[in-house]
Order: sequence, then C-alpha cells, then structure tokens
Amino acid sequence: MSYRLRRNAQEELATQSLKEAVATLEPHESVTLHSDRGCHYRAIEWIELCREARITRSMSGKGNSGDNAACEGFFGRMKNEMYHGFRWDKIEELEHAIQIYIKFHNTQKLRAKTGITIPEYRAKRGYTI
Repeated sequence: MSYRLRRNAQEELATQSLKEAVATLEPHESVTLHSDRGCHYRAIEWIELCREARITRSMSGKGNSGDNAACEGFFGRMKNEMYHGFRWDKIEELEHAIQIYIKFHNTQKLRAKTGITIPEYRAKRGYTI
C-alpha cells in the first residue's frame, strides 16, 4: 500500500506515490493502474516510470470515469464514513483522520463482495502482503 497526503495536488505528489507503490511490487508482478485524465498522470516522468515498472496505464475517455470507478468509489465511501457529519477544528485533525481511515480501509475493512479484507484477498491469490 502506498499513498501520500498533501493539501494541494502537484506532479511530485503523484510521482513519489507511484515510486513508493512500484517498490511494493514483486519483480515478476505486472499491474494495471487506473487513473483519471489529470495532467499528473500524463506527465513524461509518470509515463516512463510506468513503462519501466511494466505497469499498464488505463485511462478512460474525457468525461467517462469507468476505469477510475474503484478509486472514485473509495473517496465517496471515505467521505460518507468519516467526513460528512464530522467537524475538525484544525486541518491536522482531518489529515490524521484520513490517514487512520486509509489504514483501516486497506487492512481491516471487510469487503461487501468477498466478506474478507484486502490482505486476506491478496494472500488467497498468492500475492505478497
């Protein structure tokens, strides 16, 4: 798992996050990366990093977020489960709550379709956790 949290989007944010994610891959592992059409994901450095890591880039057409649906769904669930109806006095409190939610989501939350966590799902399929 790899993520970065910043208060504004910058190309460096996307690039560093990709580098960290690539470092978690097994040498033989190839993955597909779904993204929106943001300029960060069309930058030359990003494309080269994907190519070097044997990552297949998947990007839907303009105005069609089909390939990015899982990511959009995650952010929608996160907002419903830990943002809407809550109040933080400081931005640092919100950032901390986001970090806790991401860790929970990626390690403990049971998936509706499978009834198991992401680590359990990956282990069943022989992936390194």
